[in-house]
Amino acid sequence: MLKRKTFFAFLTVTVFFVAGCSSISGHSATEYSGKFSGNPSSPHYAEIKDLYDKSPESWAKKILEDGKITDEEFFESRKYQDDCYMQYNAKVSYDEYGYITVENLSKDKPTKSLGSVCNTGGLFIPTLYFIIKSNPDDSDIYELQRKCAIEVGLAPKEMVLDDLMKMYENHAFSWDANNIRWERCAKDPLGTVSSWKK
Repeated sequence: MLKRKTFFAFLTVTVFFVAGCSSISGHSATEYSGKFSGNPSSPHYAEIKDLYDKSPESWAKKILEDGKITDEEFFESRKYQDDCYMQYNAKVSYDEYGYITVENLSKDKPTKSLGSVCNTGGLFIPTLYFIIKSNPDDSDIYELQRKCAIEVGLAPKEMVLDDLMKMYENHAFSWDANNIRWERCAKDPLGTVSSWKK
């Protein structure tokens, strides 16, 4: 059975870029002397605290130390991320749900997948921002998807959560996985990121 918290591993768009990032993402955490003060009872506390602990950059720790990511902090972190891709001659675009697509423009150099360079440590903050925004109460994301799939007419009302989980495990859905309605339900089931439910 799939772990409910690993959902975004299934949705990460496969993208490529040049590997070998060193100090792209800014100042070392050795320059940071703050302390994490997030509320343990708040939604997504565990994810934010874990990223705070693992981020080597001082700017990232300053953003995460209160256990929140504001819109302003999101744009600040995305600027660091965009700079990382730019240094490796990669073209970046985003869809309406915040998902990133990267085109490697350095065809003569080796490439690696997205997560190995410009989406780790503090550079993961933009991704975490949209994870939180699309599921603000930290509910079971698969259950939200199930309800959404029924709401938009992709699945019958009788579909239970186990049915959806089996589809994920078998990499086969009862509907076209490229259907725009499923893209909305998979990436933004509550319509809190994009305007599709408004």
